[in-house]
Amino acid sequence: MRDVVFTSFGSFRDIVHNPSILVAAEAAAVVAAAGGRAGVEHLEVTYLAAERCALSLGDGPLRIHLGLAASRTQVTVERWGHPESGTEPDNAGALGPVRAAGALPLESGGAEPLVAALRLEGVAAELSDDAGGFVCNALLWSSLASGADSCFVHLPLLDADEAQEVGRCLGRALCRWLAEEARV
Repeated sequence: MRDVVFTSFGSFRDIVHNPSILVAAEAAAVVAAAGGRAGVEHLEVTYLAAERCALSLGDGPLRIHLGLAASRTQVTVERWGHPESGTEPDNAGALGPVRAAGALPLESGGAEPLVAALRLEGVAAELSDDAGGFVCNALLWSSLASGADSCFVHLPLLDADEAQEVGRCLGRALCRWLAEEARV
């Protein structure tokens, strides 16, 4: 089984408890229990943290980035990372990076298989073409631009019990997906 790194974010705006932290921890525990190697990186909600993470992880492990999209009602896996990161200040007050002229959106090849695996685990999941204009999108685009195999999963608002259950389902879904990938 391939190595997996889960990233999560902390509080931002009026969100005190970001469910991505619990989801990442639970998913990593499930992957590890299945014999895989899984790590968790907790990121500050800043563009700088996103850029540093994208560069520091290299292109080896599968990256599953997790974030909160409070307005969404189900789990969404982002198909595209866009070079534009919007003009909304992050937790440090910084604005998103300005990409080189001609920078293109980048597609996550794992989005569709991950949605399919999540659905098999009973998770209401769908594909999304809009990773937003904030730090989440910046992280996905930077990871894909680095050449890494990356997916971004946006979570709806979840309480602690729901976050733990989604995390366990995500871990099992990844194990299923990676096992199928290894057979091909």
